[in-house]
Amino acid sequence: PDFCRIIGSSSSNSISRETNSVDNTGSWMQQKNRFNYIFRLLVGAITGPTKPIILFLDDLQWADAASLDLISSIILDSEERSMLVIESYRENEVSNNDHPFFSHLRELRMTSISITDIKIGNMTRSDINKILFAVIGMSELSQTELLADIIYRKTGGNALLVNQFIKYLWDDGLLWFSFRQRCWKWDTKTLESKDVFKNAADLISQKILFLPTDIQLALTKMACIGSQCDITILLLICNWNGANKNPPRTLSKLDIAVEEGLVRKNCLEYCFAHDQIESAAYSLIPEEQRSSWHLEVGKKIQNSCGSEKDIERLIFLVADQLNRGKLSMKEEAERISLTELNYRAA
Repeated sequence: PDFCRIIGSSSSNSISRETNSVDNTGSWMQQKNRFNYIFRLLVGAITGPTKPIILFLDDLQWADAASLDLISSIILDSEERSMLVIESYRENEVSNNDHPFFSHLRELRMTSISITDIKIGNMTRSDINKILFAVIGMSELSQTELLADIIYRKTGGNALLVNQFIKYLWDDGLLWFSFRQRCWKWDTKTLESKDVFKNAADLISQKILFLPTDIQLALTKMACIGSQCDITILLLICNWNGANKNPPRTLSKLDIAVEEGLVRKNCLEYCFAHDQIESAAYSLIPEEQRSSWHLEVGKKIQNSCGSEKDIERLIFLVADQLNRGKLSMKEEAERISLTELNYRAA
């Protein structure tokens, strides 16, 4: 709503549901073009020859077409020459010609815009060895070569997996510091017997299972919401006793997960440190139970709305959770209520 102060009130350009599809399309395109134009003005206002900006956009393989159109609008702005845009994406997830980001790239390549491709592969044995050498602090690179080789074979050089696997070795007591010899030690035979993890989610799932039960529950409930979760919502869906009386003390339980590098706390919300960590936490919910989990979460949030303002603020979150849990709805009234909620959110 506050953004209307910049682009104007949507009511003045509202789209009537009774008008024909051609009028709807035209009105929608006008609003879209106006939004893109205003956003370009905003970018132009904060950049310039003496104040260039680097805009880094991560995980664009998940971006929708409208967001990519806005990005293209900024990049192709003929008056904007003080911005460097870095787009990060997973190539294996946009190989389909119909993928929105693939189309976005194809259109940019057809222009005069200078594009530099930087492909980042997995870590090599040498890369892992250099990291171990720096972290462990051995006197020679050759002393960590065997350990680096084992880690490389177990992880395939996946950066996140390498990082988590090293932490896993420490947590499991397979990598330790010898105060007698004043150096780091490891058990090569035991390391060799460890399973090869297919992906980071498998390894992180094992790590989460070592955490206290209430922390496991918090992470799985948080994964139902998505990559980030408001503190008040997290307290609500986790049913933590005494949360209303002493929220800081209750939330301190999550400090363990923060220390383990699984989540980060940003002001009034918690967010997963990586999407693979979110996937790992979500995978701990049995597939046949996921629908009921989402339904429970959605109902709790919906029932907590004490005013019309609360409903408007949380309507998309509630609708998302109830839609993902609709297979567990047993009453017809629940389905009718969800239909009305979807109509209102739309």
